[in-house]
Amino acid sequence: MHLRAPTDPELVTRLRVRDPDAQAALYDRYGPGLFALASCILREHPACAAEAEDVVAAVFAEAWDHPARLGIGGTSARAWLTFRVREGALTRRSALSPTPALAAPAAIGGPAVRLAYFDGLSVTQIGAHLQTGSAAASRALAEDMRALLSHLAEADDAETGKRDT
Repeated sequence: MHLRAPTDPELVTRLRVRDPDAQAALYDRYGPGLFALASCILREHPACAAEAEDVVAAVFAEAWDHPARLGIGGTSARAWLTFRVREGALTRRSALSPTPALAAPAAIGGPAVRLAYFDGLSVTQIGAHLQTGSAAASRALAEDMRALLSHLAEADDAETGKRDT
């Protein structure tokens, strides 16, 4: 008999009643990916791994201390955790080195989405960096986002298929 893994909403409900197993399950499910995200953003810092671990730990501590924040406005636990890790890593990177790295990992999205997501640049800054202007940067960002969403949907479908078997 195959036991079904709890869904994110089930884990969030359990987290709200202080179930440490729910937090552990969320960490097991999303911790490695969140660590990878924080590492990408903090890649220029000499203590990248330790800084990334600190950011992820702080976000999971926030989820434990304020579980009602997960799922606000219909967002998923994954989206909330990812947003908080991204914001925490960008803030940490700014504190450690005020100059953006401007060289996001090539394996994730197109150049416009990498500059926006990993370096926190605005559309105007992306246009200047890519030497295209704001309108072209906005179109490139939209195109990169569509491609990234399509890729994530395919990966999510593949992962859901693995969990259901």
